[in-house]
Parts: sequence; structure tokens; C-alpha cells
Amino acid sequence: MHYCENGYRRGNVFVCNVHAPNAEAEKKMFFNNLNGHMEKWENIILMGDFNTVFSRLDIANDMVYKRDSGREELLKLMDKYDLIDIWREKSEGIKYFSRRQLVKDKMKQSRIDFMLITRNMERKIDKIYYKMTSLSDHGVLMVHMNEIGVERGKGIWCLNNELLIDEGYKMKIVEIIMKERENGMYEEDKRVWWDNVKYVIKNIQ
Repeated sequence: MHYCENGYRRGNVFVCNVHAPNAEAEKKMFFNNLNGHMEKWENIILMGDFNTVFSRLDIANDMVYKRDSGREELLKLMDKYDLIDIWREKSEGIKYFSRRQLVKDKMKQSRIDFMLITRNMERKIDKIYYKMTSLSDHGVLMVHMNEIGVERGKGIWCLNNELLIDEGYKMKIVEIIMKERENGMYEEDKRVWWDNVKYVIKNIQ
């Protein structure tokens, strides 16, 4: 199955999982169709199996680097949306393979699994590397990203135990609890009631 599907939106980042066809003509059509879907996207991450290589660095020395109209279509798409192969950007000149396949007793090795991102997101990638496993002939592309428009919460509230020796503060707590016991939730569901009480206590000065 060949597909491109959105994973999620986080702010204005669009993540797309890609599995391109093997056949050259189908691959060209796939990337052409993908181009049509990307018109309204911004801050793009395309990840997955692209079934093509960008250069001789992406194939083993004993393999032939062939013309590929699918690759040409992908490069046009990358140029149009200012996408970069972020692993290659951070690993310039390095030969590494994301797929290792035994074909007729001969090992075929290539790098066909990519993460393509809009250039202005490059600084969001802290680390990116391949990790080979025994579960597949494809390696796992591991990515460490820093925050992308994620709002931090206030953290976990913890009671300052020093407040327990403050008689004035303790009286405030007693008053809050006695007042909140008049809330009907006290009889209906004490767990929810207690969560509400803690919220009130957390917000007193």
C-alpha cells in the first residue's frame, strides 16, 4: 500500500507519513499528487520510506546510481516548499544506509528513509540518526526535537510544608474546607469534591 497521511497538527506544523511506490512511473505520480495536497501546508515534516535515493552517497559502492523520474519529481517538490533532507544536512559527506536487503545472496544497501522538513525548522532538530533493528530490513529514524509551539503548564503543585506551621494559613484552610462542605458535591462524590477543594487551596495567597 502506498500512502501519505497526516499524523497530527501541533500549532502550525504538519506531519505527513510517506510510503512511496517502487515503480518509477508510479513514484513520479505519487510525488506529483502529494504536491497538490501540500498547497495549504506550512512548516512541513515529511517522514517515511521514499523508495528513492538522492545521490551516490545513499547507495553502496557496488550499486548503480540510476536516473529516476520519481526522484526528479521529489526534488521539484522539495524546491517548491523549501524542504531539506535534515539527516544529510547534519551528516554532510557521510555514507550510511537505512535499508539492508539480501537479494540473491547479495547485500543491497541504500538510504531511502528520510525526514524532509521546511528549512526554517532546521533549528528545531537537536539530533537525528538511524538505528538498525532485527525487526525490519529498514532502520528506525530517531529524531530528537526541541519545543515547537508547545505551551508549558505551571507544573505540578506541591504543598510547601513550611506553611503548616503558619497558624494564619491553617485557619484559612479550615475555613475553606468547612465552606466547601456545603457544596452538594461533598455528598455526591467526595473524590471530585476533594479535587475542587485542592484547587481552591492552591490558588489562595
